[in-house]
Amino acid sequence: QFPGNTSWVDCELARLSHELSLAGGFRVGEELYFIGGGFVDEQGDKAVFGCRGSVTGPARNGDADAVSMSFSGNRGDIHCLAEELSREPAPSLPGGFILGEHLYFTGEDQIVGRGILVRGSRGEVVGLGLEPDSLAM
Repeated sequence: QFPGNTSWVDCELARLSHELSLAGGFRVGEELYFIGGGFVDEQGDKAVFGCRGSVTGPARNGDADAVSMSFSGNRGDIHCLAEELSREPAPSLPGGFILGEHLYFTGEDQIVGRGILVRGSRGEVVGLGLEPDSLAM
């Protein structure tokens, strides 16, 4: 019987397995490291580069390329793409910078795809950038 059901249900044999097939070949309960750019979801739960969490199951939104992850300090699970997860600890950041460190932008003011950069602005390092020799801030 499945949790939440008050009685048994009829299941086709082809739809039953001893193992749950998840994106990336990951398994429920496996400890993984988040290596994507940091983000905060609509509930305020977050994932930051290098944090460790555990796989709780398939992504709840049905994305076949993602899994649901539980990270310490969050109230709920977070949907993470398999390519944003690693069995190995996150690589070190380029330039000797540290995750969570606050840095100042010293370039010229500019509009970028996800926001605006103003000379002298202070931001937090949240992970590796998408471009070579860059950081996500």
